[in-house]
Amino acid sequence: EKIAVSDIRQFDSDVSGIPGIIKLTLGEPDFNTPEYVKKAAIKAIENNKSHYTPNAGFMELREETAKYFNKKYNLNYS
Repeated sequence: EKIAVSDIRQFDSDVSGIPGIIKLTLGEPDFNTPEYVKKAAIKAIENNKSHYTPNAGFMELREETAKYFNKKYNLNYS
């Protein structure tokens, strides 16, 4: 017997040929991890920052993200 291809794998195959597409289907990028990301990940692990975030996220990151969107797009988030 033949094992059926999963729906998500089939969909990934179907859209892979579309020029310029950014695939978010399988969670696996089509490029190598940049060095600065590798270094940041290693540092995070060394500092025990490898756990899931709180459901609401980190307040400092939320505040900085709101500032960025306010400055760049004149959008207000609180």
